[in-house]
Amino acid sequence: EETEATYTLKQYTVTFNTDGKDTKTETVESGQTATRPEPDPTKDGWVFAGWYTLKDDGETLADTAYSFDTPVEDDITLYAAWNGVGDDGNIVLRNKVMSKTSEVQVLSTAVYLKDLYNAASNSRIFVENRVGSIQPFVMGQYEVTQQLYFAVMGKWGGTEPSNTYGKGDEYPAYYVSWYDAVVFCNELTKKVLDDGDCVYYSDAGLTTVYTTGDVTDGNPPYMDISKSGYRLPTEAEWEYAARAGDDTTNARTWSGTKTEADLENYAWYSKNSGNEAGEEKKTHQVGTLDPNEWGLHDMTGNVWEWCWDWYDGKYYSSSTESVTNPTGPTGGSSGDYRVFRGGCWYDNADYCTVSYRSGIDPYYRSFDLGFRLVRSAN
Repeated sequence: EETEATYTLKQYTVTFNTDGKDTKTETVESGQTATRPEPDPTKDGWVFAGWYTLKDDGETLADTAYSFDTPVEDDITLYAAWNGVGDDGNIVLRNKVMSKTSEVQVLSTAVYLKDLYNAASNSRIFVENRVGSIQPFVMGQYEVTQQLYFAVMGKWGGTEPSNTYGKGDEYPAYYVSWYDAVVFCNELTKKVLDDGDCVYYSDAGLTTVYTTGDVTDGNPPYMDISKSGYRLPTEAEWEYAARAGDDTTNARTWSGTKTEADLENYAWYSKNSGNEAGEEKKTHQVGTLDPNEWGLHDMTGNVWEWCWDWYDGKYYSSSTESVTNPTGPTGGSSGDYRVFRGGCWYDNADYCTVSYRSGIDPYYRSFDLGFRLVRSAN
């Protein structure tokens, strides 16, 4: 006698959890896919980052959000993740606090710059007939770390950091070109603020946000400094912050000190970036030495830091105009180089002075070159 077989499809429960509360459940047959809830959850001051299978434990940073094309084969809980800036000022990505990302309020009012640069000696001089003003801005207390760079970009711009030159979450990001840094700034802005806050654009009309797809087209981006997104400092902002506002004739030679005997307390440079056991010189974790008077670490040494400006050796010593938020020349005089400042672990004290200026091809990546974040305080 034949009997008819019966089959029962297994059913699984998909639970959606937002900030510790189960907000929705869905029953899904085995092999079928879950439906992404619409609309996405919202939270004041935060940007929704997607649904993840890992609960926020303060440590785990999931590589990818849950794919709703995945067949369901078991009961699962999906957790809402958020990007933003925490109460302590540190950047939060997918519920994980990124270490060493707090900011310093560099200026609370507009200030006047009376110091310019002597192109021949790379030393600082005073020119009374050119007075510019810098509007308030905030600056990253530390150089951008490897943890933050990889969490935002999901890849390295060029060569991956190595133990030879310093590798770890709180080591500065390096092997980063100027273009890499610009794209990173927009990507971070979109993640923790809003697309409309992005500073860099592909066109002079400031209508198309600059993205990774634009890096190889040979056209440099345009900047809207009035936007509140993350960006590179201008050269004027960088030097003013490195000096912590000291524009006297006896100003600090290095960020934090004017005495070379004290430099080891403030900067990783050629004299102290190795160790007594003969270890090769390299980068060090950010923030491990003393900050300058405004609480900014590693403005001198560790890695060179990209600035926005084109490099022109004679621009500041020859200009007589008064400028608000000076952003440098419209083009460079040295093969269209971009400015980098501050010295590094590899260089001697002379190259680490806050007045030393240099520039290089914006596509260049090196083991001693990184960057620091700034936002206009509008």
